[in-house]
Amino acid sequence: MESGIGIRMKNRFKNGKIIHKINYKKVFYFLFFAIIVISSIPNISTPKISLSPKFSIRTDYIFHFLEYLFLVLSFLLWKIEEHNKIKKIYFVFVFLFFVTFAFLEEIHQKIIPGRVCNPIDFLYDCIGVVSAIFFIVIRLSKNHD
Repeated sequence: MESGIGIRMKNRFKNGKIIHKINYKKVFYFLFFAIIVISSIPNISTPKISLSPKFSIRTDYIFHFLEYLFLVLSFLLWKIEEHNKIKKIYFVFVFLFFVTFAFLEEIHQKIIPGRVCNPIDFLYDCIGVVSAIFFIVIRLSKNHD
């Protein structure tokens, strides 16, 4: 019987072609360094979607949520793949590490010309972190039932 959470892909053949498993470690490092590099670019404008003359949505909040969601998902999937399970206390460590990273990234942006430290950005980062952890916990609990 295969252990894990059912999301990972193993090398196998399908219709005569090899399907490769996702290398979560590489995805994690790519996202981690992409966040650092992009947050270091000065004078990035804040993209908005205007739904009416009086109402617009800042799309950077969506990006903040998604980047931390996928960052933490890739990290957790990488660790699950290595160890086939994760202890509950590990989720606390992951939460504290990535929330601290998000906070430091917001502080880092304060020293970049044309960038600001925005607590709402930090909030969306944290929501992404919590959502990723919640998703993995649910997937793990479904696989153990």
